[in-house]
Amino acid sequence: MDVSTEDGRSRIRVNRIHIEEDAGKLIHTDKGSSLVDMNRGGVPLIEIVSEPDIHSADEAVAYLRKLRSLVRYTGISDGRMNEGSLRCDVNLSIRERGTERLGTRVEMKNINSFNYVAKAIESEFARQVSILDEGGIITQETRRYDEKTDQTTVMRSKEDAADYRYFPDPDLCRVEVSDAEIAEIRASIPKMAEERKEEYIERFSLSDYEAERLTEDKVVADFFETAANESRYPKVLSSLIMTELSPLFDDEGDSVLPLEALSLAKLADLLGDEKINSNTGKKVLRLLLEDDFDPEAYVREENLLQITDREELLEIVESALAANRKAVEDYRKGKETAIKAIIGRVMKETSGRAYPLLVEEMILEKISEN
Repeated sequence: MDVSTEDGRSRIRVNRIHIEEDAGKLIHTDKGSSLVDMNRGGVPLIEIVSEPDIHSADEAVAYLRKLRSLVRYTGISDGRMNEGSLRCDVNLSIRERGTERLGTRVEMKNINSFNYVAKAIESEFARQVSILDEGGIITQETRRYDEKTDQTTVMRSKEDAADYRYFPDPDLCRVEVSDAEIAEIRASIPKMAEERKEEYIERFSLSDYEAERLTEDKVVADFFETAANESRYPKVLSSLIMTELSPLFDDEGDSVLPLEALSLAKLADLLGDEKINSNTGKKVLRLLLEDDFDPEAYVREENLLQITDREELLEIVESALAANRKAVEDYRKGKETAIKAIIGRVMKETSGRAYPLLVEEMILEKISEN
């Protein structure tokens, strides 16, 4: 599975996938007693075992996000970590820089959030480094991560795979899957996140990071794709979704975007055509989240269209210059930020509707004339 982080792309190999039934869960109380939760006992599950190809907490989280995206796209799981539909056992070992041999492996069981996975990795890494720096030895064991203390604590010693004494169960026959069955299943699989990501990069000129974020959640990807097919400015649309709507993205994969894709596409076009400025765009978007309407009709009715006519702006610019003589002199003396006061005066006089870049251009022209 290929994953992307700020450090680039990397490939995480999958060793095997095996079928299990969920077991009971121990809940340890503060009073020193333990409870047994059998609510999920017998629930079918699959365990996916990766090779030791993950080299950072960021890579681990990226891998898990990609994995959750895959099971959600195919519909085999809702992937809700907070409900136990997706859990993670982290096996961590360290090695000296410049060497290839991995140290003793330590397992951390049943971590149920991406945030805690990253924190558990960093905490256990620091613990192992500290032990080795002091001349100690890492013990092969299973530990639990306590998010309250940000520490891992020992649960039990850990066996090697051979100690499990696996053997073929005589009561379970082999399951042979035919090529025809595989072909039928493959044909039923929808367009996956990775395929969509490559398409978004090529078709909409999005960056690798933008495409990765938009395709993580199928709900978000469907919404973006529907809107992008109606917009002339998919990059503007992508920016709106990732900056203004990202608080609506649910980390458990249950994102809800309470507006119509077509309405957001129209808003993106208004911004792309520079008919409205970014502040007006944010205002209209906030209203769209409350009630659906035609953004273009709304900005015309409310007189929110951006002023791009030089003649209409000329008198306002001249008035702002006359009222800010000190700012003009400061600018001429080399204080370039002084021009912001003049621009701000024009924006205030036009209720924020003036096109800022044109306003700045006209102000500089006027200053150079005198």
